Amino acid sequence: MQKKLFLVITFIVANIICKSQIPTMTTNSAMSISPTSVASGGVIINAGGSVVTDVGIVWDVSPNPTILINKHSASPAESSFTSILTGLTPGMTYHLRAYATNAAGTGYGSDVTITTQSAASSSTVAQVKELEEQKKVIDGFIANQKTSIFKFGISVAVRSALNTGKEKQARAIATITPSQNFVSIDYTDLMAVVVSTTVAAYPFRIKRSVEGKLPDSISKSVKFWTNFGFLGNVNLVEFANSNTSTVFNKQVDGGLGFSYLLGVREQFAVAITYERISVRQPTKFVFDNEGKQIIGDNNTTLTTLDIKDPRYFRDAGMNGISIKFIFHFN
Repeated sequence: MQKKLFLVITFIVANIICKSQIPTMTTNSAMSISPTSVASGGVIINAGGSVVTDVGIVWDVSPNPTILINKHSASPAESSFTSILTGLTPGMTYHLRAYATNAAGTGYGSDVTITTQSAASSSTVAQVKELEEQKKVIDGFIANQKTSIFKFGISVAVRSALNTGKEKQARAIATITPSQNFVSIDYTDLMAVVVSTTVAAYPFRIKRSVEGKLPDSISKSVKFWTNFGFLGNVNLVEFANSNTSTVFNKQVDGGLGFSYLLGVREQFAVAITYERISVRQPTKFVFDNEGKQIIGDNNTTLTTLDIKDPRYFRDAGMNGISIKFIFHFN
């Protein structure tokens, strides 16, 4: 009886095997290619009439690799699978195929060729990605600044001092004449060219189109006022006569005023500012001796006045008006 049962089971198994076919499948395109690894997989189209017991990827440097060379198994429970191959050689060309095994044998997908990255190209890719991320941050900052009411810039200004009341003394230059050694005080207006940093606020700005145009619904009078703003500046460098009292500027000078945007790009502006300027002015002792000789410490007549000497010059300030031409960075 047992012998007959064994023969029946053997016949059934043999019949199943004879009717089974090897699986048919496709190989997926390779992904995430690095110097030493790659991801690939496959899709089982037809299991061949029997249970699939093993699936995965085979690879080799030669075309059409088989499971007898290199293979990486995946879960056979899914008809679609992915395998990650590791330990590959950088810069090497490989052939990949998906495979599936059942009772009838092993079926393979199409041969896919890939080339792993070289170590140098991987580093380059990482650097490019880092630069791209930095560019996104910078572009975002620039985009934010373009919509901001605040603009930062640098200006070149022509400045004139105001000659009012006691400020006339603050603009004076004291020297000693070379012939009689008399004290001479010059009240000539102090003009200068000044380079400054600027911060401007344009609270009435309206968003423009890509071409720099304002909406047509805005009237001309409103468009005119949207370019007005308020400006603050700190002076950096002054170009003036080397004999002027502003040479010894020991304070942070600057001012406040109004600005007006120019052009559709809003990169340039003009402004007028009221400023306070630190200077070195003659002391009361020098003013009192105007037209006279000054006797020095050794009882001799002075031939020059040292602008650094606190007996003859002191720190003071004066008011001024500047006309500025501004370049905005944003």
